[in-house]
This record gives sequence, C-alpha cells and structure tokens, in this order.
Amino acid sequence: MNHLVLAYAAVGLTCAFAAATDLRTRRIPNILTGGLALAALVLALSAGPGQFAAALAVAAGVFAFGTLCFAAGVLGGGDVKLLTGIALALGYPLALGFVLDTLICGGLLALGFLALRGQLGEATVRLRGALLGGGRAAIGAGSGRVPYALAIAAGAACSALGTFALPALRLAL
Repeated sequence: MNHLVLAYAAVGLTCAFAAATDLRTRRIPNILTGGLALAALVLALSAGPGQFAAALAVAAGVFAFGTLCFAAGVLGGGDVKLLTGIALALGYPLALGFVLDTLICGGLLALGFLALRGQLGEATVRLRGALLGGGRAAIGAGSGRVPYALAIAAGAACSALGTFALPALRLAL
C-alpha cells in the first residue's frame, strides 16, 4: 500500500478519535498522539533517509510553532502534540499545507463558536482595538473552550482532499 495512503489513514483515524474526545472532554489523550507519532516514525523511516530527515525537520518546526502558541494560550498541549504527530506523518511538503489548512479551519471554527455564543460583535471590537494598539485581543478561542482538534481534523481532511481528490485545491508551497 502507498506510504501516503497509510499516513492519511493513520491521521484520519487519530483525528476522528481526537475530535470526539476533545468535543466531549476538551482533552486529547496522549495515547492518541503518542500512537500517531510512533506510527509516523515507522512510516517516515520506511520512506527512506531523506524523507525521514525532512519529516523530522518539519515536525520539529511545527512543534516549535505549536509551543509558542501554547505559551501564548492559543493552543492546548494536546493540540500541539496532535499537530506535530500529523506533521511527522505527512512529512515535507504536505505538512506545510496541512498547517495552513488547519489555521484557516481554526479561524472559521473560532468564529463559529463566537457566533453561537453571541460574542462575535464583542470579539470584533476587542480584536480591532488590539490591532490598532488598544490592548489584547483575548477572544476566548484559545482558552480551552474551543475544541481545536475539530480544526485539526478539518485541516487534515482538506489536506487529504487536496492530495487525492482535488489537487487544484492543494496550497502551493
């Protein structure tokens, strides 16, 4: 079976469980992220030394970016581990498109949650104030109230669609 098909199968299965768990408990179990990372390492090793090195480098970059987001309170620790495991599974360059897809889906998810709570107007005012130098833009999206595994799963689905079904949708990097 194709390496990429196996990678996306592992990612899809992990994302399904992570999203369901995150919706219910607002946590992503380490067994999911650790299992994905282990499977991704095996897949990356089987793709050859060049792909393995590239996958490790991309995963390290995603982990560093995720750690900064965690420190800023934008992502949870499980989100960072899930993003890193997926980046390791997809490798370069697919992981870069996946991260961009996830950021777009995450923004849409946060807007949806704010709209459902009736806080979209208030968040827009705070964001505008922060962008114009008036303070922080804490809109609640990164405070643990939004199950970001949903955005990660949607980003993975968009990446898979762009890879297998609709290559015209793939982000050119």
